[in-house]
Amino acid sequence: MAGLQSVDRLLRASTVEAFHETISYCFNKVLQEMLGGPVRDELFNLLERSSIHRTDVPVRFNDVIRLLTRAFGASARILIYRTVVELYQEYSQRPDFSYEDELNYQIELLKTKVLADLIRPPPSFHHEYRLLFCSRPVSSRVTRKLSNIPTPAHQLAETVDSIAEG
Repeated sequence: MAGLQSVDRLLRASTVEAFHETISYCFNKVLQEMLGGPVRDELFNLLERSSIHRTDVPVRFNDVIRLLTRAFGASARILIYRTVVELYQEYSQRPDFSYEDELNYQIELLKTKVLADLIRPPPSFHHEYRLLFCSRPVSSRVTRKLSNIPTPAHQLAETVDSIAEG
């Protein structure tokens, strides 16, 4: 019984880590799309000066929200809203909340669904995330191998093709 509990804890920790990586990816993507690279980099510098490291963003997202609100005023809500919408879309969930809703609650609600193992991000997502945002360089050999990993849509298309042929 103790072995099952430890496996469960490891899986839960892995799921939470994946959820945090997804928040980082979505936040990064929104900043890049809405503000551009130079402003995004300055925003991360501002976070660093406030002792929020890039890797801490998902864990300290409430602090990030407060800091963005101090820096941008009410306009910060747009960045946060877009990040939460992007997060829901990564998990193939319809964002059924409005701009005025409590966004922290929406993140916690999604996290609860993820931890309950009801939903998962696309399997190829984390490979792409690591390629785009991890600080370690990736060799071209690894990049080629990762690009050959089939996505669920690709697998579905192959299955449909094999059924049509057979």
